[in-house]
Amino acid sequence: MSTLSAYGISVAVPAGWEGRAFRHGGGEPTLHLGSFPLPHDDGEFGSRATSRMPADGVFLAVTEYGVSERELERGIFASPPPRRVEPRLLSDRALLRPIDGQRGMQRFFAAEGRAFCLFVVVGRTGERRLAGANGAIASLRFAPRP
Repeated sequence: MSTLSAYGISVAVPAGWEGRAFRHGGGEPTLHLGSFPLPHDDGEFGSRATSRMPADGVFLAVTEYGVSERELERGIFASPPPRRVEPRLLSDRALLRPIDGQRGMQRFFAAEGRAFCLFVVVGRTGERRLAGANGAIASLRFAPRP
C-alpha cells in the first residue's frame, strides 16, 4: 500500500490500485483512485476512467469545491467525511454517465474548513473490491486550505 498526498489531501492507495492527483486550469483539486489503470487525462468525476472500467472495477474520486463558510455549515456539505461505501447505497442513478452494470454513490461533506464530494463507481462484479475502497476512504486525511 502506498500513500498519495497532494493539495492537502492524502489517501492510502490499496495494493494493485492506481492513484492520481490533479487540478484543471486553476480549478479545485481532485484525487482519483482505481482498481484498474487510470487514464492520464480525465475530468473530475472520471468519465474516461469509468467508460473503460472493467466489470470488476472500482473507481473513487475526491474533488474539492470552492464554497463559502456558510455553505459548509448548512446544505449539502454540512456532513462529516464518509468512512465507507455500503453496497446497499450504490445506485445506477448516482452515476454521471449511466453505463450498464455500473452503480455508484456521491457523498458531499466538509473537512478542515473545505468542501468535497466523494464519488464512487462500482462495476457489475466490483463489490468484492469494496474492502480496498473502504480502506482508502477510511484513510482519507485533509489539511486546512493553505
